[in-house]
Amino acid sequence: MNTSFQTTSSLTDGYKLGHREQYQKGTTQVIANWTPRKSRIEGIEEVVFFGQQAFIKKYLIEQFNEDFFGIPEDKAVAKYYRRVRAYLPPDIEVSTDHIRDLHRLGYLPIMILSLPEGVSSPIRVPQSVLMCTKPEFFWLTNYFETLYSCEIWMPCTSATIAKQYRKILDHYAMLTVGNTEFVAYQGHDFSFIGMANLDAAMASGGAHLLSFNGTDTIPAIDWLEHYYNADCEKEIIGVSIPATEHAIMSSSTGFYIWDKFKGDWSYQGEAELEVFKRLITETYPHGFVSIVCDTWDLWKVLTEYVRELKDLILARNGKVVFRPDSGNPVDIICGKKIQRFNSVAHAKNKLSGNMTNSTEPFTIDGKYYEAIAHGGTEFKYSEILNPAPELKGVVKLLWEVFGGTETETGYKLLDSHVGCIYGDSITMDRATEICYRLMLDGFASINWVAGIGSYTYQYQTRDTFGYAMKSTYCEVGEYKIPIFKDPITDDGTKKSAKGIVAVYKDENGIYYLKDQATMEELMNCELKPVFKDGVLLKDFTLQEVRDNIKAKHNEAITI
Repeated sequence: MNTSFQTTSSLTDGYKLGHREQYQKGTTQVIANWTPRKSRIEGIEEVVFFGQQAFIKKYLIEQFNEDFFGIPEDKAVAKYYRRVRAYLPPDIEVSTDHIRDLHRLGYLPIMILSLPEGVSSPIRVPQSVLMCTKPEFFWLTNYFETLYSCEIWMPCTSATIAKQYRKILDHYAMLTVGNTEFVAYQGHDFSFIGMANLDAAMASGGAHLLSFNGTDTIPAIDWLEHYYNADCEKEIIGVSIPATEHAIMSSSTGFYIWDKFKGDWSYQGEAELEVFKRLITETYPHGFVSIVCDTWDLWKVLTEYVRELKDLILARNGKVVFRPDSGNPVDIICGKKIQRFNSVAHAKNKLSGNMTNSTEPFTIDGKYYEAIAHGGTEFKYSEILNPAPELKGVVKLLWEVFGGTETETGYKLLDSHVGCIYGDSITMDRATEICYRLMLDGFASINWVAGIGSYTYQYQTRDTFGYAMKSTYCEVGEYKIPIFKDPITDDGTKKSAKGIVAVYKDENGIYYLKDQATMEELMNCELKPVFKDGVLLKDFTLQEVRDNIKAKHNEAITI
């Protein structure tokens, strides 16, 4: 890790540089905790704790050992002085004695206690506690607040959101299939290209892989191997399949137009069909392949090309996954949202008296009809013999050509040779609606794969779950002082715990907070020491974290 350009000893907010002098003289201890204070996502009231181990290994061990304790004392002090002297006003004295003392100590005299990584805890329950282990270095506690928060809020947030996707998909899989075996592959991480930077992509992508196996964020696999003891040769960390992009489809179609049709673009359809044939018979004659199919006309692909390709697809030992990429994902997968009735009487009851001079498509027991307006309460309708493909959507169109089987709970499951994935603008609400509408139409929820992108994981902030590391206790001489705040102008979000905090489990296994606790209670609660004096005390494996996050996947969810 090349971090030589950084001044490791000043990895903090600028305003914290003077806090050591601002605390009362005689301060010997400061204790802070990391707590999600508010959920801004409806339906989520517990937050996953994840990413701390990566922070500890990357910064508290690797970087501090390499770029601070591992270099000569005078060089380490000079780096700090140079950075801070040029940063603060010239009339402010820049002390370096505390940096020199820390270097001579040879390790970071702090201790971190936390919940196990991967568990979920309710809002306002602390997930970790940080404190100093030597009185003269009390200032380190809040010195690390900024770096800790910067590194950890995103993996906690992404892990929580991924878990919610998993709960949604599990819920509908149980209803329409009877098991959740496929769901690990039903949520696929497509966020890499839209994340803030590589570090964010790896941390967020690693969090996604706690609940799912599907990912296109390859560096997240490296991240989990490096920081969470994973091994891709011994376990499934993250997987994907060969897949095309629009540039492949367009350029290849152009090649066939020139090679077979002498540059005549009126043969675009025939040329594009040749691309599909080459991909499934020559490039990938067996196994999985995902083909983006809306470079031009998705509906033509799903009503014409698939019939031409049917025998070739069914003859393959593998699956061809059709990938639409544009439009409203719910309508593309499930068909245009129209009224659905289970009988003529049901339709008449709902539509009579609401007729207009326009025709409105609707379904009765799976067949498509249009209402005919004649005024008053008279109800007339006629069957639509050739419904537009956009009324049906991808899953129904594939079913009409390839058919499939019925699950043990009585829902249609596409033939194993075909499938679909939508990888653009999938949200939790849209994922829920797609699964629900497929179920209403008699299809299993696992007939599609959700591509979960940067809209889901990058459009978040530290405030998504109100995360903050704040001090709640200090010791000054003989005084033991609770630190707390309750701003009168706030809505209660920033109201803090008081004093030392301890976390326990109730009879249902739910974590709860006890503030104004004793030091003995802190040391004997659910918060366990994971780092002390430069040494990692607990080294979680990926499997342990996955086991923890899955412990509550069977929770009831609000649909």
